[in-house]
Amino acid sequence: MCKTYYVNPLTGNDENDGLHEDRAFATLFAVNRLALAPGDTVLLRRGCRFEKQFLQLQCSGTEGSPITIGAYGEGCAPCIAADGQGIWYQDYGTTLDSPAHVYQGYVSSAVLLYDVEHVVIHDIEISNQAVEILGEDYSAPHKMNRTGVAVVAKDKGVRSGITLRNLSIHDVNGNVYDKHMNNGGIYMTALKPADEKATGVARFKDITVEGCFVYKTSRWG
Repeated sequence: MCKTYYVNPLTGNDENDGLHEDRAFATLFAVNRLALAPGDTVLLRRGCRFEKQFLQLQCSGTEGSPITIGAYGEGCAPCIAADGQGIWYQDYGTTLDSPAHVYQGYVSSAVLLYDVEHVVIHDIEISNQAVEILGEDYSAPHKMNRTGVAVVAKDKGVRSGITLRNLSIHDVNGNVYDKHMNNGGIYMTALKPADEKATGVARFKDITVEGCFVYKTSRWG
């Protein structure tokens, strides 16, 4: 049976089950702990800001029953403002075309979809700023890698059915030097699998990005 979870930082509590507006979660940390199933939905309260929080999904939907992350209520889109949180490790598993190119390291992502498929994310505002962190000037060569949304394929072969719709992604202060690392508004990466013979090559299929507005992001849109 498909479930709908609600998240409201104004009235919620992470001790709730999240399954009704009156029993909403308070933070995205509660969502990250869920074992979401195909057809499940997570709704963030409009008009709310999720400061220093992030969304990391490792659960997949199916073609007919995707996992959906969206919004409910009245007002402006809910905002996930990671501010350098949501850290994960990116590793291509092999050196790149130049020894000078960075191919592994830590990344901060407001939204991370890691080796998942059939996930829909819509009607959410996303930022990942660094304005208050010492040494995080625009051109700092060792700046943290940052994305608004990171989508990764690695150990499960073809990843299908990712949909990003009506997202506003802005003020993502990534690293302008490390062009192969996840930096910018939306970044999708296929990494070398741990056992390519068993899983096949990591790649994407049937990806939809529509109605998204991306601005003031580095290194990429």
